[in-house]
Amino acid sequence: MNEMAGLIRDRAGRVKDLEGRRLLKNILESPFMDIVQYQQDKQRQLEEKIMQELPLIHTKCAIYTTVCNKSDYVHGNAFLFPMIPGDNNGSVYTAGWIKEKIERDGEAVLCNVFMECEGEIIQQMIGEQAEYNYHVEIVTDRNNTYTISVELSSSIKYLKPIEKIYELFQFNNIEWKTVNNPYAYKFVNVVIKELPPFKLNEKIKTITVHLGAYEQYKKTDMMLLWNVQQLTIAKNAFPVAVPDQGLFEHRFLLAELGPDHGYLVHPANSNIVDLRYDADKLVIITNIPKMPKWQVVKFHMPSEADIPWLNYQVVNNRCKDSFIERFAAAQNSQPLRTKGEFIRILNSFYTAEEIKLYKIDDRANKATVGETSDVNYFVVDEIRDKQSKAVMKVIFETENPTFITVEQMSFLVSELQYHYPEYRWVGELA
Repeated sequence: MNEMAGLIRDRAGRVKDLEGRRLLKNILESPFMDIVQYQQDKQRQLEEKIMQELPLIHTKCAIYTTVCNKSDYVHGNAFLFPMIPGDNNGSVYTAGWIKEKIERDGEAVLCNVFMECEGEIIQQMIGEQAEYNYHVEIVTDRNNTYTISVELSSSIKYLKPIEKIYELFQFNNIEWKTVNNPYAYKFVNVVIKELPPFKLNEKIKTITVHLGAYEQYKKTDMMLLWNVQQLTIAKNAFPVAVPDQGLFEHRFLLAELGPDHGYLVHPANSNIVDLRYDADKLVIITNIPKMPKWQVVKFHMPSEADIPWLNYQVVNNRCKDSFIERFAAAQNSQPLRTKGEFIRILNSFYTAEEIKLYKIDDRANKATVGETSDVNYFVVDEIRDKQSKAVMKVIFETENPTFITVEQMSFLVSELQYHYPEYRWVGELA
């Protein structure tokens, strides 16, 4: 509407005669603008109708992740929770526990440290540990201090929960979306293989890790957060019997659970025959008439309010809501293998606004490595031979690279790998 008004002013301004200009302006602005407004209203109504007929299913099950210091975490917030329950409470180690771990496993993980740097630097630090004396100082409740050498290794502590979330999506028959979890790859295990000369029942008070030249990147007492929460829900209403099938529908209104959030049923529930997600309710179909409690996973959607205690960016795997995304979801059974479709998938994520696609190179050869890795490593392709796959290289660009840029690139490339496993996808920064 504003563009049309500007066009009218431009056209009227070209008329040199003042009276003619006034007449032209009056003619165009009265009935003509009404027609333009009517057309725009009808066009908007048509767009809304089409969007309603092509709903995006389970967009509320998007996953948000970030990292924070354990002491900064605000209990009771309604958005982010420790990825590992109880992680914010810390750990109390005893000499007996460490001794048992070393005798059984040959090593004990004392703690994890978060490295605020690129993955290349982390791998360099781990690779150089034979040359440098990485060590810890352990202070106990008896005011004894022990200095001992340590070994470093990449931590998978915050990768395992993602594998379980994948199983959850499979159980609920919901299409998997790769999780944008870049901070998980920044944690390093601090491992000891020799028992310090502890006294009997001596407890550890503090552990100070020394990483030499890499000390500048070290952040201690950090933990990963996400918007996923496990809940137990119950229903007082009677289930609805399914005629002639001996089954019962347990219906949970989303308005009662929180309509702005996403919900999936946990595999721990027994006797589930089927699940159904209606527009306003979650329906669990079982062969039992009683009303047990149900284990449900809730995906909290963020509010508009800022979270002042967070110092690191919150990232997500959320897709944009647009007509083309809704249409593509409706045609999901007919995947397209074109560069245009590859580009659409990449650009459908909000992450692609920060890390922009530069180009897709289909002339890469089998020796091409790239900077990215497959974050969906737990999705096994048992059909295709990796060595025989054609290689597709995705090149990105960004104005403000950060220490998680490569991991976010890996997230985008892994989504392509999941949709098109017949190729081997790699990515790099231009």
